Amino acid sequence: MRTHGEKSKQPSTYDGHLIKNASGGTWSTAIGASAATSVDNDNASFQNMARKSGSNWVVIRSYLNWDLSDIGIPRRNLRIVSAKIVLRCTNRSVADTNGDIVKLFKANVNHNGSDSDLATADFDQYSTAIKSTSEVQVSATGDVDVPIDGVLMSWLRNRLRAGGELSLFLLNKLDYGAASLSDPAGLNRVMFASANHSTAGLRPKLVVVYSHKKAQRDRRKGGGGGGFGEIHIPSTGLSGFSGER
Repeated sequence: MRTHGEKSKQPSTYDGHLIKNASGGTWSTAIGASAATSVDNDNASFQNMARKSGSNWVVIRSYLNWDLSDIGIPRRNLRIVSAKIVLRCTNRSVADTNGDIVKLFKANVNHNGSDSDLATADFDQYSTAIKSTSEVQVSATGDVDVPIDGVLMSWLRNRLRAGGELSLFLLNKLDYGAASLSDPAGLNRVMFASANHSTAGLRPKLVVVYSHKKAQRDRRKGGGGGGFGEIHIPSTGLSGFSGER
């Protein structure tokens, strides 16, 4: 017997993004920095940015965190069918080709706003190996489905089995794809409703579709042979294959 279900969890009151302002120099130097200029927390929105203004550069990287300890997905015999985060784009200004394309990366730090906050030193703390294969274009305001697939889906499965935290960076393509793209020439900014938005339905949501095969001893107790479900979890805020880059 197979079952299907949906579950929601309210977010924490913490999220934010990291801002790097670079005066002069090159775009490559700006995105290659080890530390941000400042951190923005606890606002109603977060954003990605890749900007050229005169001789100045601005890079903004978003960070999100979910607590998976009580998600309600069986940890044994688990298979992830698909996963994504759903974001509400509230504003966009795009001057350059690829300036509205984003992608998810595993964060190498964990912050939940209670035990610790984002810090300027977290600017480069994302994995270049554990990331989604797919990217998405934010072509209009409204809901945006950002896929979790490829190696990042395997990482998510490990986090679900462990009942730990899922920490992600969301980057602009002019940032993560800079080696093969033209530098930004203007303002490329995409803004999203955060975990602190006053309208709960607009907050970031993690959606996991999974299948589960029950152990033989569970079936002898009268349970079915497996299960199928979908879980919706709004972000807990901004805060996870340890040490892998």
